[in-house]
Amino acid sequence: MKHRRLLIAIVVVMCAVLAGTVAAQTGREPNAPEAAVTTQFTHQAQIKRNGVLFNGTCDMRFTLWDAAAGGTQQASYTAPIPVPVSDGVFAVEVDFGAKFSGEARWLQAEAKCADDADYQNLPRVALNAVPYAMSLIPGAIISTTGATGLTVRAPNGNPFVAYGSANGYSAIYGSDTSATGGFGVYGISNKGTGLWGSSTSGAGVVGKSSSWIGVYGESASQTAVWGKSTSATGVYGSSSTYVGVWGESASYEGVRGVSHNVNHAGVVGVNDAAGGVGVYGIASNGGYAAWFDGRTKTRSVEITGGADLAEHFATADKAPVKPGTVMVIDAHHPGKLKVSGAAYDGKVVGIVSGAGGVNTGLTLRQDDTLEGDLVVAIAGRVYCKAEAHSAPIEPGDLLTTSNVAGHCMKASDREQAYGAVIGKALTGLDKGEGLVLVIVNLQ
Repeated sequence: MKHRRLLIAIVVVMCAVLAGTVAAQTGREPNAPEAAVTTQFTHQAQIKRNGVLFNGTCDMRFTLWDAAAGGTQQASYTAPIPVPVSDGVFAVEVDFGAKFSGEARWLQAEAKCADDADYQNLPRVALNAVPYAMSLIPGAIISTTGATGLTVRAPNGNPFVAYGSANGYSAIYGSDTSATGGFGVYGISNKGTGLWGSSTSGAGVVGKSSSWIGVYGESASQTAVWGKSTSATGVYGSSSTYVGVWGESASYEGVRGVSHNVNHAGVVGVNDAAGGVGVYGIASNGGYAAWFDGRTKTRSVEITGGADLAEHFATADKAPVKPGTVMVIDAHHPGKLKVSGAAYDGKVVGIVSGAGGVNTGLTLRQDDTLEGDLVVAIAGRVYCKAEAHSAPIEPGDLLTTSNVAGHCMKASDREQAYGAVIGKALTGLDKGEGLVLVIVNLQ
């Protein structure tokens, strides 16, 4: 049996309340967002049957349209349980999903109450913005006490696009005034770029901090911060008390600078303080603090971590050769060295570097051609194993090979010493065996 229904009034209310507290931030990452508001909204209306306010329950379903009449259906929703109606008034939670992106929409309600053979259409009603939704108009300020002020999701495109044309202003401006330290702008990506800045005439990304990090980018598999510019600065970082630009990578370069201009460098480090450092490299695990693949040009070189000039040599000796050992040419193995074992040996080459706590200063080698694991000092200062059995060693004495394997001794016989001198003693040895500091000078 059919009954006329008159829709007296329809009011659509969409509301959401975000509440909560934010714990004090102890790390350098933002706090995790609180749970996002759902896509449900409340639809409320009044139904009369034959002019009488209806009481009872009705099955209800809803559709979303892009026009007041006709048009294209955008979504549908069916209430999971019968909706109670009291004195003609009902209220139901409707959920079309994420179907609202700012375009005009109309809601079509259908009801099937007691004694109805089928669903009856109710007039379409326009879904108008409520006052809080109007707070998103241009110039509006979004304020929240929770962790998330605004969440925008766009799985297949740019979730947020901003354009600006006023000189001196930003298309996107981020500011943080938290007492314990927050982020003005924070970018994070699981597979792509956390923050991308590109400019055709200015700086791609400018980060400035008076006490900490100017720009911080983090990525699990790609580039954390990429700056590219065709005419000015790709990445610029400035800090008065800490690091201007910090790059860190677990499997690739921390910072890479590339220049295609012959008159400019890929990376430039400048320090105008007296005694300061323009570029500083650290390798605390035994690696290389700096690696240059190609020619290197400098005005001067100062080495503070060692005091000798050494080369890599190979040896046929089976036993490990200790630092401070005197080495000579191995006639039976061309190109290799062996531990000295005869006095006044004219085949002397140098002293194994690293004894007495004096590190190697400068090492020469050519990969894949002049190989060897033995680092032998051929010039400079190095400690040498010495013996004073035949004569005491005094500073200034010429030193040569000894009958004691791997040791040097005083070159008392000047005629035999010709061509067999290792260098001059800088420290002495009165008797027995010990270490003597030698200035290596093969003669």
